[in-house]
Amino acid sequence: MRKTDSCRKSERRWSNASSSYRVLPVPLSSSSAVTVHAAKVLSAFTLTTLVLLSPVVSARAAGVVSGCTEAALRTALTGGGIVSFTNNCTITIAQQIAINQADTTIDAAGHTVLIGASNAVPLFDVTTNLVLRGLSLVNGAGTNSGAALYIHPGAFVTASSCIFAGNSVVGTNGLAGNNGATNSTSTGGNGSSGSPGDSGLGGAIYNSGSLALVNCTLTNNSATGGTGGRGGTGGTGAGTFTLGGNGGDGAAGGSGLGGAIYNLGELTLINCTFSANSVAGGNGSAGGAGGAGSSAGPPGNGGGGGGGFGGAVFNAMNLTALASTFSANSAHGGTSAPAGVRRNGTGLHGIKGAQADGGALYNQWWAVVTNSTFYANTVVGGAGGNGGNGGGTFAIPGDGGDGGDGFGGALENANTITIVNCTFSSNGALGGTNGVPGSGNYAGANGKFGQSNGGNIANNTSVILTLMNSILASSASGANEFGSFTDGGYNLSSDSASSFGGTSLQNTNPELGRLASYGGPTLTMALLSNSPAIDVIPPSACPPTDQRGIPRPLLGKGDVGAYEYEFVGAPKFVQQPLDQKVPQASTVTFTVIVVGAAPLTFQWYYNGELVPNLFTNSMLSGVVTNWITITNVQRFLEGTYLVEVTNSVGNLLSDPAVLQVALDGFAVQALRSSAGARQTNLDLAFQTDLWFNYAVEFKNSLADSNWILIDTQFGTGGFVTNSVPTTNGATGFYRIRAY
Repeated sequence: MRKTDSCRKSERRWSNASSSYRVLPVPLSSSSAVTVHAAKVLSAFTLTTLVLLSPVVSARAAGVVSGCTEAALRTALTGGGIVSFTNNCTITIAQQIAINQADTTIDAAGHTVLIGASNAVPLFDVTTNLVLRGLSLVNGAGTNSGAALYIHPGAFVTASSCIFAGNSVVGTNGLAGNNGATNSTSTGGNGSSGSPGDSGLGGAIYNSGSLALVNCTLTNNSATGGTGGRGGTGGTGAGTFTLGGNGGDGAAGGSGLGGAIYNLGELTLINCTFSANSVAGGNGSAGGAGGAGSSAGPPGNGGGGGGGFGGAVFNAMNLTALASTFSANSAHGGTSAPAGVRRNGTGLHGIKGAQADGGALYNQWWAVVTNSTFYANTVVGGAGGNGGNGGGTFAIPGDGGDGGDGFGGALENANTITIVNCTFSSNGALGGTNGVPGSGNYAGANGKFGQSNGGNIANNTSVILTLMNSILASSASGANEFGSFTDGGYNLSSDSASSFGGTSLQNTNPELGRLASYGGPTLTMALLSNSPAIDVIPPSACPPTDQRGIPRPLLGKGDVGAYEYEFVGAPKFVQQPLDQKVPQASTVTFTVIVVGAAPLTFQWYYNGELVPNLFTNSMLSGVVTNWITITNVQRFLEGTYLVEVTNSVGNLLSDPAVLQVALDGFAVQALRSSAGARQTNLDLAFQTDLWFNYAVEFKNSLADSNWILIDTQFGTGGFVTNSVPTTNGATGFYRIRAY
């Protein structure tokens, strides 16, 4: 919630966002100000959840980064604690930084802080509790896993309002096989097989601890499997009737898993955006050439491509995703290498291309996804390998290999997942291209294109996917769904979905708007006014808010998908203003949330009297939040505050909210102790209000710059007594402050 700038104290005014007015129906102190605002409503869930998820981090101030250098950052991080910045910074690091001491917080503190590595090294290795606030972690590069954050078991990491961009990991390439030995009197030695490429795990983040991301953006991160090692060349066989050695087989490429995040621990995502992240399996490598001899040895067989799993997130443990958007993420299977040849000269058939699974999310263990949008994510199977060339008398070629299959353009489940009030649209699953046959005296056959399975979602056999209150729409390829799943009710599919039951709709256009900003921290897809997804779900069967944080239901029933349709009739209060009791000189805000047809006009009242010109005319459609902020609150501003909302359909008054202000002063009585001429204790008795804390503070001289805190008391509604030891000085000054 925005607040009025506390520095604006020099003018007496009521004001809205565009004007100031001096017609005042009530007295207002020279340092009080009231401001009214209107804006599209945002989620109130974020802050609460962040507090619940955040680890307890030491309040010790570790250091302040004033010079934007790697050395300054490392110095500030020494010993853990809270690290902040004095100005905007771009810091390029040359070596990965270990977070391995006391609990640590790195806080941008309102500055633009970018920490990167120019695609040279990974950024942070985390073995303790870590909080990140407002940082951009970019262009880290890692071997195998976690280019921005590598989180070890037992570590608890929370990142809020952070950006992870352009980070990448590549699995280590496999080693080439050894060449076969030359034999001067007999058959040459066979080449050995190459070793497979390693997997690339988590382009930005590898997590095996506990990770919570809130209001974060993860974009253009990637994880790629290593290329398989080439087969060794067959050895030469010398002599009259010698054979060349067989070429060694090429090895398979490694898999790419989790373009942005690979999770092997606890992962929580709230109000996050995943866009243009990708995984790709490594390519298979060719077999080694056959050795020379009176009869040449056959070349080795090629290796298969590595799989691509989870273009944005690969979950291998526990995942909770809430109010997040996944768009334009992708998973690609690796390409398979050409096939080899048998000793008799018959070409081997090409190897099938690698599989691609879960363009945005691949779940291998347990997950719950609620109020989230999946748009234009894709999977593409790897290309099949070409058939081996035929040789010898008959020269029979091998057929081309089939293309790899694509499963779940947006999401694939391989264990247990529950999906509630999500929107899937325009995602696609594409099979890989086929290999072609080798050459020879006969015509070989092309391989088949890979299968396209579940453009939006796919579910493996004998695992549990439960779908509730969700939309499956406009699959780019591969139909909306693949595999059977549990219909939790109130789903809607634009094509035929065999698993749907009684309350779910098939072959029904949900009438969705484009992916755009309709309020809230993430992009969503609005329901159009004629959508059959509107007012379908009983209130007890849907979450309390939609993806944007707007309450469900706004009308009698909730809506299918991640977006709750915005009522366009007469004004209706979603949230009334609340009573407030605040200390004198503080800032107070009364907030309402209203739904109704635009434009909405807000007119505020104070103690039943209309305040001239104190209104806002909001052209924002649908759900709008409007608030009045009063700075430097004084006792004479106590009373009731309410707002009238009007549009072309009708008008409505809010409930009155009561403002109470703490007492202006304190009745204080100083009592001498019974000790000698000089006091050893001073008893201060003062009136208190309920709900407030009171600080007893001391100065040796009024000229001293700071008051010294002695004690705190909680208000009882009556007098409390505080016994203060004196310093036996000639004078002393005390004050009591409410807060």
